[in-house]
Amino acid sequence: MGVTAKVLTERRDHIWIITINRPEQMNCVDGETAGLLEQAWKTFRDDDDLYVAILTGAGDTAFCAGAGGLELSCLGDMRIASDNAEFWVACRRWNVPLVDGGTQRLPRIIGMGWAMELIVLGKRIDAREAYRIGLANEVVPRGQALARAIEVAEQICAYPQGAIRTDKEAALRGYGRPLEEGLRIECEVGQTVLGSHDNFEGPAAFAEKRPPKFTQD
Repeated sequence: MGVTAKVLTERRDHIWIITINRPEQMNCVDGETAGLLEQAWKTFRDDDDLYVAILTGAGDTAFCAGAGGLELSCLGDMRIASDNAEFWVACRRWNVPLVDGGTQRLPRIIGMGWAMELIVLGKRIDAREAYRIGLANEVVPRGQALARAIEVAEQICAYPQGAIRTDKEAALRGYGRPLEEGLRIECEVGQTVLGSHDNFEGPAAFAEKRPPKFTQD
């Protein structure tokens, strides 16, 4: 485990766990923490042997209580919440704008109507409400969020990575574009997998009722 004062990192096979380590401050992000988080994400970006990253907070009180907490969660492809979690734009009370992507990512995740309710009213919602509107993908008992996130990450890592990555890229690049443009993007990025050894190996293994042998795990 690589340890820093305010951010912890841990490698578990192909999984990279990043932990905001300021439990006494409910894992608020200050300038130093932001810099350390940037370094941790660059490590993930630059290591081809890391497939999935998990961002979490130390302790059992809060993931991150401010200076980017909700906005940080919106960076993820999925959000797993403890049943005691709360989500809200707390900075609404202090005339502080969202400048870490919240105004753009939140509407894309939950739709404009729900996003406006959170952004304009600063409404505080619990984990069940977050699940109902699509902000949380799962709600688990208190203290189990990281364990569940690791289970999900292990499932992702167990799949061959080529098609996952191209499908994710196509979904992100095509979101909000006209259907015709999105289909073009899907075809374009999918071509990088079609014709590869792994593309033939998967169907062949299925047909022959044997475990596949992919060149990329």
